[in-house]
Amino acid sequence: MKTPYIVYYVHYKDKEWREPNYGKVQDFSVCVMAENAEEAAEKARELASQNGPHIRIMGMAQGREEWVDEEKPLGDKNNIMPLGGWNTSWKKNNLK
Repeated sequence: MKTPYIVYYVHYKDKEWREPNYGKVQDFSVCVMAENAEEAAEKARELASQNGPHIRIMGMAQGREEWVDEEKPLGDKNNIMPLGGWNTSWKKNNLK
């Protein structure tokens, strides 16, 4: 079963990750549907390659289905957090 993953990454100019490029390229995360973390990382590499071929995966987290956008990174132009933040009403229903 596929689940949503948020993949956090940074851009580099070279494949050895010696020259950072995250000052010029401002996308740092994507939310994708994947079977496992490896598949999520591969999809993130494909999406992030639109802004440069060399990225380093910094971490992953579980996302939500309404955040999934497999066409562009989160924070890219119109795909940003809405004013007032994300809808967090789901937290009230999932008390521990």
